Amino acid sequence: MADSKTLYTSPAQYWTEANPLGNGRIGAMVFGGISSDRVALNEETLISGFPHYFEHPKALEVFEQIKNYVADRQYEEAQELASYGFLFGNTELYMPAGDMFIDYDIDGDVKNYTRTLDMSKAIVTVDFTANDIKYKKEYFVSYPDNVMVVKLSASGNVLPDIKVRFASRLKSECASENGMLYLEGECPGKSGSYSSIGKVRFEYFDEPEKRGVRFKSGAKAICDGTITFEDGVLDIKGASEAVIIMSIKTSYNGYDRHPFTDGKEYRNALEQTLNTALELGYEELLRRHLDDYIPLFERIKLDLGESGREDMPTDERLKKFAEDKNDISLYTLLFDFGRYLTIAGSRAGTQAMNLTGIWNQEIIAPWRGNYTLNINTEMNYWPTLMCGLDECFEPLIEFVKTRSVPGARTAREYYGASGFVIHHNSDLWAHTTPVSFDAQYGFWHGASGWLTCMLYDYFEYTQDKDILAQTIYPLMKEAAKFYLDLLWEREDGKLSVFPATSPENRFRTERNNRCSVAKYTTMSDSIAFELFEKCKAAIAAVGDDDAEFVSKIDRALENMNPFAIGTDGRLLEWNEEFGDDEVNHRHVSHLYALHPAHLITPEHTPELAEACKRSLEKRGDAGTGWSLAWKINFWARLNDGNHALKLLDMQLTPKVETDESRGGGTYPNLFDAHPPFQIDGNFGAPSGILEMLVDVRNGELKLLPALPDKWKNGSLKGVRIRGGKILDIEWADGKLVSCIER
Repeated sequence: MADSKTLYTSPAQYWTEANPLGNGRIGAMVFGGISSDRVALNEETLISGFPHYFEHPKALEVFEQIKNYVADRQYEEAQELASYGFLFGNTELYMPAGDMFIDYDIDGDVKNYTRTLDMSKAIVTVDFTANDIKYKKEYFVSYPDNVMVVKLSASGNVLPDIKVRFASRLKSECASENGMLYLEGECPGKSGSYSSIGKVRFEYFDEPEKRGVRFKSGAKAICDGTITFEDGVLDIKGASEAVIIMSIKTSYNGYDRHPFTDGKEYRNALEQTLNTALELGYEELLRRHLDDYIPLFERIKLDLGESGREDMPTDERLKKFAEDKNDISLYTLLFDFGRYLTIAGSRAGTQAMNLTGIWNQEIIAPWRGNYTLNINTEMNYWPTLMCGLDECFEPLIEFVKTRSVPGARTAREYYGASGFVIHHNSDLWAHTTPVSFDAQYGFWHGASGWLTCMLYDYFEYTQDKDILAQTIYPLMKEAAKFYLDLLWEREDGKLSVFPATSPENRFRTERNNRCSVAKYTTMSDSIAFELFEKCKAAIAAVGDDDAEFVSKIDRALENMNPFAIGTDGRLLEWNEEFGDDEVNHRHVSHLYALHPAHLITPEHTPELAEACKRSLEKRGDAGTGWSLAWKINFWARLNDGNHALKLLDMQLTPKVETDESRGGGTYPNLFDAHPPFQIDGNFGAPSGILEMLVDVRNGELKLLPALPDKWKNGSLKGVRIRGGKILDIEWADGKLVSCIER
């Protein structure tokens, strides 16, 4: 079986060539430089702004007028009013902490350079030779001890002079105290947009009530040489070996507590964390890191065989794959990388992963580095439960729980509804209101339904009835109440969520105008229907004496019909057969019922499955990184493994950071290219691989439902399925050989 390693023969020039490390809190990108080594740093709670809520005193009045316009098929008027009269405010910015630089005095030509990320251990190693001296650098980020550790050594037993320094584009200063180099800074108190085209600005303030999250990065060293500090630099001389220990703490104290006036103590906490790590020492820190990480990574193993390219540098391997697809273990590498990022980016007690996980180099991140909830955040967690990484799913449960509180206010004030709602975007301040500037994305209200359906998935995989009863079902019930209040009786007597949009897509009206607000949409009705079904299942598992609520759920399920097929055989996306505005649009949201839901399957609803297939064919295979990943899952659910593999091959199209051309792919470090970088495709692709190999559809186990012809032999060990079972499966010559339950 091929090793789970990426390999490079030169330092990273661009961020998307660097190797990611993380523990859910601290994110680090290792460039592996020679004379100057950059480590780009993130901390999960570094965000601009402070707790806020966008109160819109006329929102409910405006919403009623939007409903009137839509009911009268005045779609243009509804679009205008929704975009400029209902949407309000925006999310804040997820921001980078800065960089740690490790500067060497290296003499001579450098030879035999290698940089590897060993995903089985979550360790980056850099080796090279200069003047016949072999240098080695090892990096890891520990979850148990919340520190990044860098070990520096050389074969000549004497390291050159080493200087460690920090830099940040945030408002900050660098100095030293108590044997610690530190950088202390502050996030802006506010961000905003100049216009709808997304030009973002941010501001700092002097007033305490307007100030943002504060942070402190610190580094201490262990060595047998001398350590001095001068002008914001940690200087190591005459050492045979050196260990640098770094951590970051912030004043972020929760979504509802001001980070400046009611912030968490972070200065003493940082020093205590570093001192504790120093006392443990390198070997103990490494042991604790490996003892924590390895059992998680080893829970599931995919083996598709070897290709002979396993020792080829990863960037070269991607380029070779573009010419010759005969590299079967590259799929395994991409699968392992997705699992690795899950463990590195999302752990118990941390925040859920946003658009870039916990890694972001931009002071103004694309799309603000927020939580985009009409597909992207959900996709981040698609493979987590099947990989048995329940601990890594917990942040998503907490994410929904915290947003249910402001989401209840939003449901009440914006819609006159009970329950709670979350819209297209959120941030660490638990933003739930619809964001400016266009109803095409901002008016979508399906996140609370989709997310709570995913929480029920957690119960299905873990069979944890306590968390279902105490946390998950109460959240599902409140989400369901919102959609129940938005149900509307259609002309045919059926019930639909009214009004609705289909994420980021538009249709053409009779006047040939572009609009997105419709009477109802297939996606919104599919989400609501699935949620109602799962509420029924949850009630059967834990009980509910609320007869009125149960009666409403029953009535909705009896009277909803989310699906219709158009004259061309496609599944309809909107309430009627409007003209396409963009036939190849990246979102394929109306197929939600096919994936991630199981409302449509080839086995039980063949006509609807065929309509989904026609929709995919019309939409086309091309797309951004996450879009390609979703289509892999769609084709797997349609039992077409060869088409799913075609999309997976497209996902592995090599991209570089300077390439701004449209179309998704994979950067040299295996990060997903939207482009630019978005992490969701790194999880959507592994999910698709699993869907090709095993699925539980309406209680029926399907093994190898979409096995591509190319994957003739292989094994998948440790895969978790709904019902809490763990399976080991093996196949040969395209046929199942064994399936062992454990």
